[in-house]
This record gives sequence, structure tokens and C-alpha cells, in this order.
Amino acid sequence: VGVCDFTGRLPEGTIFLSGVGVSGPSLEVFITRYPCTEINDAKVLKTVSKQPPAMSDEDWELLSTMNFGIIVFASPDDPLAKSMPEQLAGGDLDGDLYFVCWNYVILQSINRYRLIQSRSIAEEEEELTSLTNDEEDPLIGANFLRNSQEAVVQTRCSDGKYLVMTGTESEILTQEEIQDGTQFVEKIISHKGAKVEILWGNKVKTHELLREMKNKIPIQLVDYAVKNELIGKRGWAWCKKLLRDAEPIEIKNHRGSDQLIEFEVLFDDGDKIWKSRQDVDTDLLVKYAKEQNILEEEEWHWLKSEMDVVDKNWFDVVQNKMTDVNQLRGHTSLIEAFYKAFSDIQDMNNIDSRYFGHAYKQANDLHKHSGHVRLPIHLHKTVPKVALKFINFFTPSRSIRRDTRPENMEKNDV
Repeated sequence: VGVCDFTGRLPEGTIFLSGVGVSGPSLEVFITRYPCTEINDAKVLKTVSKQPPAMSDEDWELLSTMNFGIIVFASPDDPLAKSMPEQLAGGDLDGDLYFVCWNYVILQSINRYRLIQSRSIAEEEEELTSLTNDEEDPLIGANFLRNSQEAVVQTRCSDGKYLVMTGTESEILTQEEIQDGTQFVEKIISHKGAKVEILWGNKVKTHELLREMKNKIPIQLVDYAVKNELIGKRGWAWCKKLLRDAEPIEIKNHRGSDQLIEFEVLFDDGDKIWKSRQDVDTDLLVKYAKEQNILEEEEWHWLKSEMDVVDKNWFDVVQNKMTDVNQLRGHTSLIEAFYKAFSDIQDMNNIDSRYFGHAYKQANDLHKHSGHVRLPIHLHKTVPKVALKFINFFTPSRSIRRDTRPENMEKNDV
């Protein structure tokens, strides 16, 4: 198990292995952790076997007498640098177990240069990829009818086409195919009685019966009902059964004051909805107030009172989030899907294998750290529909796809 260097005296880039003996020669060891899916998820490090000059006798005695099974990681000299556990498949020191090998034959067979020079697929993409800018594209998130089923535009591909989900099926369509006649619903404008006013893709406005449209564009109607506080009202009660499992992630703005104050809340499916203060999580309110530097202002004293209540009930809040069955199901389905996809290829010289491996690692951390998994658009079919909201699709850099073809990679490098 990994722990931090509590002495602060181990040389940067080294480790101390408890129970393997001291006063002997320093060893080189191969170290990694599960899941090791890329070359740079592992390192060859030197162990400290003699007391460093700056370390006290008491600290050295404590290290030397620890039982076998503890890895003490030296801290980086630069406090902003990535720690060694983080460099080992995104590890940390909250109980992670590490694999350590000091077999001479295995160590001699490792290509040290490639091990040192290699970077994760995420680091390469950070420099080279061109992300799809969904926020500027009005088609993203749009609902339309395709073959009498409601379809949703997920994201834009690098060639200008769009990834579309129809039920559990996905396909790539052009803008013209999506905006075919009046099939494309651009916006629900208003409602009156049993009718809704709809703006279609060809800019035509029509009034349609709600009872008919709820079978054709149910998700878009539910979104409209939520934004206009119609859930539970006459004619809209059916929406409760179809409410999407979207999580609020950030407050973008506020308006009004005191009891009438409202907040613009951003959800993890991209929607922004104005909500009254009673309907917004206190932790989001506190974060927003601190970011805007307004928590100490007199008109925000009501929030401090709510903070006191939350502090007393923190365990219930955490327990509810950790036991959210719908969210757990989505996370689990992603882990299973990416594990299978990675296992089917499992080749560090294969670009898709690296993408799946990285996605698998991210999926494992979702429940602990929340956030999203980044996945190339061409691998979208591996994502279960229930887990789409946890994915940020992007277009991979052509440079990466060209440089990591099998014919451009060395064999048996590591």
C-alpha cells in the first residue's frame, strides 16, 4: 500500500520499500497499479536503502522497522508537479495497492527510454485534439422524429456530421437528414390549454395537441415542463415518469433577491434551468456565493443559516449521494462496457485500446470524483444509453491516429 513521505527527506523520484532490508545496495523496481492500460502507467524507480544525509536517526529507525508491504513515495520538489502515485495510472494514497517487481530478468527486458518518453493518450490529446464545440451548435441536444421514433442529436463529428441516438441505436447523420422537412423540432415556444406551439426546423410554427405530441417528442416536452414548472399540473402529470436523471452541477447566474431570488442552474446534460432558492442544493449555492465573493453580504445571510443546517446533517447528504441507485447503475454499465472493449483488444500499440483503457480508468473514478469520461466520437457505440450523460465526446487528433498505427509502432517495447 502506498503512503506519503512523512519524513520529507527521501530524494525526489525515489521510494522506500518496507521489509526488504536496509544497508544493502539500492534496488531498481518496476512499479504500477491496477488498471495499467498504457505504457506510462508504470515506472522504474530506485529504492532508498541507506539513510539519506538530511534524515534524522529517529525517522530512519521508523522506516527501517516498518513491516513488509508499505511503499513510501518521495514528494516532488515542485509543489505544483504531479506526484508519483498520480503518475501510476492515476493512483493516490487513500489505500491504493501497488504492484512492485524487482526480478532482474524482467527489469532488463524493459525499454527504459520508451517508458520515460511515453505519455498517456489524454496528455497527447490535450495538445493535439480539436474538440467539438457543442455549445455553439444549436443542433446539439435537439430532438426530432426519425422512423416514428424520438431521436436525440448527441454531438458533432469532425466531418460536420452528427451522432444521433434513436432509442438504443446510434447512427451518423448529416444536418440535412436531421432537418428533413417539419420532422425536426427546433423549439417548444408556448402552451395554452391542451395545445403546444412548436417551432419546426423549417421555421414553421404550428399548434399541436399535447396528447398527440407527448408520444412523439416526450423528452423535449418534459424539458419544457420542467423549465416552466408544469410538472404535476393538469395535462402534464405524465412528465413525472419521464424525468431525466440529470444532476445539477453548477450555478451560472442569479436574479431577484430575498425569498424571490432565482438561480440559473446548469445540469450535466447541458440544460440550464432557472430555479427558486428552495429547489437548489445548498452546496451549489455556497460554491456560487464564494466564487462571486458575495457570501458575506447582508442579503445573503439566509444562506449562512442553511449552511449550519447542512453541517449538522452532512452524513445524510453524503449517504444519499453515494447510494443513488440510478447513478450507480450508469457508472457500473460504463465500467463493464469499457472493460470489455479494452479486454477485447488489450494492445498498448493500438490507439483504440489506449482510448478504451483510459476511459475505463475514468469510469472507475466517476462515483468517487464525479465528472465525465472523455471518449472519441468514433467509439460512441460502446456507450450504453443509460450512461450517455456521463460522456464528453470529442474528435481525436489525426496526428495521434496516424502516429499510433501498428505499422508505426515498435514491437515488444515494454
